[in-house]
Amino acid sequence: ISEKSCGKDSPFPKHPGIDQCCTLQGHERKLCLASLRYSADELPTLLEPTNEEICTEYTKNEKDYAV
Repeated sequence: ISEKSCGKDSPFPKHPGIDQCCTLQGHERKLCLASLRYSADELPTLLEPTNEEICTEYTKNEKDYAV
């Protein structure tokens, strides 16, 4: 997760301090990222997909759907 957090195509919101954490390596990076706090406004709302959306995504790629 720390690798994905610091990647250019990271799906996570940018947070003050994340750039500093991403300069660190290994366990230090993980601890730094874990110490960051996000407000509720910065995090996207998690929506439950409809049955139709689940079926559509599954039929697009059955093999990797669960991943």
